[in-house]
Amino acid sequence: MSSTRMPLAIWGRVSRATLANPVGFLFLFRWITIALAAVLVFGEASPDANLRYEPGLLLYAIAHLAAGTLFSLRIYPTLDSSSSDGVVARVSPELAAVSAADIIGSLAVIYFSGGWGSPFWHFAVTSIMVPAFLLGQGKSMATVTVFSLGYVLVVGLSGDGFDGATAVGQRSFFFGNITTAYLIAIVVAYIGSLFRSLQEQRLRTRAALDETETLFRITEAVVSSGNDTVTLTSSVAQAARHLGNFLYLAVTMPDSASRLSVVSSSVELEQIPIHLAEAAFASGKTERSSSKRGTHIAVPLAAGGETLGVLLAATRDESTDGTPPSQLVETIAGQVAIGLHNAALAVQATDLAAQEERARIAREIHDGIAQSIFILGLQLETSADLADQGREDLPDRLRQLVALSKETLLEVRHYIFDLKPYLAGQKGVSEMLTNQVSEFSRVSGLEATLETVGDERPLSVAGATALYRLTQESLANVLKHAAASRVEVTLTYEEGEIHLRVVDDGQGFDQNSVVRGYGLENMSRRTEELDGSVSIESVPGDGTSVTVTLPV
Repeated sequence: MSSTRMPLAIWGRVSRATLANPVGFLFLFRWITIALAAVLVFGEASPDANLRYEPGLLLYAIAHLAAGTLFSLRIYPTLDSSSSDGVVARVSPELAAVSAADIIGSLAVIYFSGGWGSPFWHFAVTSIMVPAFLLGQGKSMATVTVFSLGYVLVVGLSGDGFDGATAVGQRSFFFGNITTAYLIAIVVAYIGSLFRSLQEQRLRTRAALDETETLFRITEAVVSSGNDTVTLTSSVAQAARHLGNFLYLAVTMPDSASRLSVVSSSVELEQIPIHLAEAAFASGKTERSSSKRGTHIAVPLAAGGETLGVLLAATRDESTDGTPPSQLVETIAGQVAIGLHNAALAVQATDLAAQEERARIAREIHDGIAQSIFILGLQLETSADLADQGREDLPDRLRQLVALSKETLLEVRHYIFDLKPYLAGQKGVSEMLTNQVSEFSRVSGLEATLETVGDERPLSVAGATALYRLTQESLANVLKHAAASRVEVTLTYEEGEIHLRVVDDGQGFDQNSVVRGYGLENMSRRTEELDGSVSIESVPGDGTSVTVTLPV
């Protein structure tokens, strides 16, 4: 098994080396021809006329090939991370000169080794491989034609001249050598074209991966920024610092005077052509301009039927192997525009929810607090009449009025001090409920505590409002009906859910014999609207527990 793995491992390494530097592989192939020439020279397999300058000529051929190999490998870029653009099949003047010198030097070796019958024929004919690989079919045919003419000339001027090459039994070998040269050029040129196609596909793939990474970074910045437009634009600009194909990225938006201003940028403001952004904003179309630094592109940030701003970008070169830069910038602009539009919609939704809550509070004040105050006023008038009459039940009635006034005061203070700051974005749910429970304890005189379990996470206005109202309703029921001395409120954050639990040590009630009133029905409705649930557990003489579960 190990004997079969060894050749496979060697072949794998050779294959990878070939893909990394095909010119190096072609020179390796030529070293094999040097080894063949050495066998012919030292084995005296050639006529003496072809060996009169040996081994000096063999040493020259080795030195000649060594110099060509080292120089070619030094100037030829490879397919690795050190290559700036990944292009490997590009003909440079230096490499063309090395190839020409290689062909001329190889023909010179043929000349000094006697022309026809030279042991260096294979060494010489393989000198056309590198030019054929680099130049393609057309130019490689011209190159091999020049080589063939040079070979014919060298054979004619050295050794026995054409007499030896065209002698009986040798003529077919002579023309076979020339045909072999053309076949080598055709095959190697074809391999070179395939290799160039592979390179182009590789460059396109790399460009596509770079573009995908660019879009991923921008999308990640848009998603992670939430509903804050300043954070969104700043995140997009910061993401651009890691994009090698962009010189800069900037976002401009109209100010209160409807003039464009830069809200975020990855470079200094002096480097940004704001006039180009103004032109794009006015026309609603992509605008471009060129400078020594690159191509500047301004794309309107259009979403929801309106232009929210302009995305400015500069690319190093308008021509790439992947998506054109202008198209990539337009794609990024589309993502940024959607993010800005969604942020605006989220703000509008929050404002709408706040407005709806304010309207609902107004209705509840009218139907609840106003009615309670009205009833309180009537009861006070009645109590005054009873005081004039000297009625004995006056103290009980006054105690009832005190309880009613506390409930009304508690509800008024809840409306004023707790919910408004949350709607304005100044408080979290835990702080809001802490204030609510503390206020309840001060007004009612009952011991009330709040415990928060888990890491607090932001809730929607609807979810926070529901928790506030459910806590309010539960505490109000404790004050009205429970005859309790202590209330414990627990707010628990779990993965995907939040739980609110209100437990009192009051008198409890029989759930089977009590008719659900408006308050309990209202609690059930609130939780169902948010795909949550509410459960109530109570035992006569052992208190009551209310548990609310809402999705986060």
